[in-house]
Amino acid sequence: MASRVRQVAATPGPSSTPRGAAPTPRGPTAATYEAPAYTLNPAGQRALAELTRKYNLQKLNSKYTEVQELVSVSAAEINERVADKSSEIRKRKARQATQGQDGEDDVEDGLEELRERVERMTKRTDESMQKLIDGRHYVEGMQEALTLAAQEARASASTQARRQNARSQPRRRRAMSGGASDFSDAEEGEAEYQDFDPTAPRDGTQAVKSTSAAFTEKLEEKKLEYQNCSKRQRYASNNEYKGFKQVVHDAMYPDQEVELPHESAWFNEPGLAPAPGETAGGDAEEDEDDDIQIQRATTSTKCPLTLQEFKDPLTSTKCRHSFEASAILEMLSASVERENGRSGPQVVRCPVASCDVRFGKSDLVKDAALIRRIKRLQHAKRIEENDEDDESHGANRMLIEDDAVDVDDFEAGPAPTRAVKGETKPTPRNEMVPSTQTRSTGVVDLGDDTDEGEHETMEEDLYDED
Repeated sequence: MASRVRQVAATPGPSSTPRGAAPTPRGPTAATYEAPAYTLNPAGQRALAELTRKYNLQKLNSKYTEVQELVSVSAAEINERVADKSSEIRKRKARQATQGQDGEDDVEDGLEELRERVERMTKRTDESMQKLIDGRHYVEGMQEALTLAAQEARASASTQARRQNARSQPRRRRAMSGGASDFSDAEEGEAEYQDFDPTAPRDGTQAVKSTSAAFTEKLEEKKLEYQNCSKRQRYASNNEYKGFKQVVHDAMYPDQEVELPHESAWFNEPGLAPAPGETAGGDAEEDEDDDIQIQRATTSTKCPLTLQEFKDPLTSTKCRHSFEASAILEMLSASVERENGRSGPQVVRCPVASCDVRFGKSDLVKDAALIRRIKRLQHAKRIEENDEDDESHGANRMLIEDDAVDVDDFEAGPAPTRAVKGETKPTPRNEMVPSTQTRSTGVVDLGDDTDEGEHETMEEDLYDED
């Protein structure tokens, strides 16, 4: 009977929750975040330092470099296509003028349409290059913020340890002086705790900043600092962006009749103070036309050390002079001069006459613009020699560089039989790089730039609608 009464008493009564009301969830609730009370112990500091060494984001940076090179090559190739077609049409019109024939307007209209589309594509590649630079800067900011957070964790732990040792010293002195009076003990105790303030920043009782908070704070500082920079400050001094602009410019002007404008004129941002040497309130292009006489730029295809054609050129970022990689690296390895005395890296004085700049191995970079420029000069030289061979055999014809189609086939009348392309004349040694060379690591082959299988449909793709 008693057990039955206990069972009835244990039976829950009617629920106080109104009918139709949703039941209250009784799942686990997230714990409130509590700031750490102590700094990282030595094991945690070592783990954080190991994190910065093990995951240095080098692989991600290399991927950024590869993508930037691909974007530069793509932008250069589409602009080279326009320059080649424009040169082809000019030569064709000149030949037709000597023969008393009229040119075709539809060909020029097609070229103008191609040029407009390539301009839009070049603008998109320029924006893509800027986004890649932004992303790479963010990755570098993450690496730097992680390093600073690890340094701050070590400094905070060291500071807290010193403060704790300083507060424990009076207590140790009292323990060592056992014969002191109670009055002196009271004075020491009063001196120990008289200036104690739990909210003062200099005391060790304040809340310790977590490592994640320090990392986030440093990363946000880097982000805001970068966002406050103008486009000129972000990109104009960036080596990858400089190379991109130079490669595209060389593709647009293969004859080098126009020099690339100074980097200070690349961005026309409203409210931005003019760079040194510029005139505020004027159009940069008009100022260049009025005050600057554009001269034809010249490019040497030979190394000043070996006096041979470039195969694997390296360019100094300090003086912009280029050398064959094997020659300049051998010169650096044999140098006894160092940058910061005995502990610094090896440096050499620039071998070019009248240049007093000193640079080291870290100052030498692959110059994609120079490589492409040399390739085009060498290719143009071979084409010119082939044309001379054709003229010597009485062949009045012109070969299109990309697809080797005879332009005379487009003229009225029966299609003439295609002649075999003339063989290249022998040239003295060291006068020209052979058309087939071994590809060096990370360097574009300086051989023939004609890849029919790769580019045979590029022209059709450029004329297609988006």
